[in-house]
Amino acid sequence: MIVDGPADLVQVTFYVDQAVLQAVQAPPFEARLHTGDFLLGPHRLWAEGQDVAGATMRSNTIDADFVSPSAGWQAAAGMVVPLLAIVGALLLGSAVFVGIAGRSYRPGRYGRAGGAICGHCRLPMARHVLAPNLGRGKLERCPHCGRWSVASRATSAALAEAEARLTSESAPGVPEVPGEEMLRRQLDDSRFVE
Repeated sequence: MIVDGPADLVQVTFYVDQAVLQAVQAPPFEARLHTGDFLLGPHRLWAEGQDVAGATMRSNTIDADFVSPSAGWQAAAGMVVPLLAIVGALLLGSAVFVGIAGRSYRPGRYGRAGGAICGHCRLPMARHVLAPNLGRGKLERCPHCGRWSVASRATSAALAEAEARLTSESAPGVPEVPGEEMLRRQLDDSRFVE
């Protein structure tokens, strides 16, 4: 408990309920209060000061409820747990939104959050405004390879280079693989080989 008063203050007496906690005769006028030394429940705290002329002043009264440490932790958990649940639900909702909205990609159109380059396939993708921000970048799902990554905003030069890579991979000069041959290749790629 700390009291600030006029410059001619010479003594301050601190009270808990009607009992004197401590009398202090010199600045700084402060007293330490250990709530464990008192019964649990409501208490009234205040201070009275005297100046050089002998006039008495009274501070404002503080009504405090002393609780056990376990009750304090329970009250804190009662506030923190719902907040964490809300934040978790918002992060999950935004991740689901990104998972659904991240399936399509239009070259050159990146929106307000800008574009990024996938850390796995190195192709361009749009970042979403509602995607969870994880400090280094936003949690995004690549529309090309389907993998999740933390995507930081890319420069326009890097995006142009990635777009050129994307268009060269899907260039009309590359012969298309027939459906049956493509399925055979996918099957061969999925086999486990020691």
